[in-house]
Amino acid sequence: MTSRNKYAILDFAAEGGEIMTLGEEMVMYRARHGLSTKDAAAACGISDQTWRYVEKGLQQALPVTEAKIRLFLKEANDESEH
Repeated sequence: MTSRNKYAILDFAAEGGEIMTLGEEMVMYRARHGLSTKDAAAACGISDQTWRYVEKGLQQALPVTEAKIRLFLKEANDESEH
């Protein structure tokens, strides 16, 4: 994350915006798409167990796994905006 992005996040939070955790973003994605953890994990390319543990905050994702999840969520979000 660039320092410019960090400051944008801080500005967003200062203006009363809500910052979601990765787990919260994962829950929102599944709710929007009506998917089970198993189906979401398969679409993302990670194990169901990893998806569940990260979503619930029981485990911090390894950096490569977090990047994979964030890219998956971003691509899904970009597709829904078109």
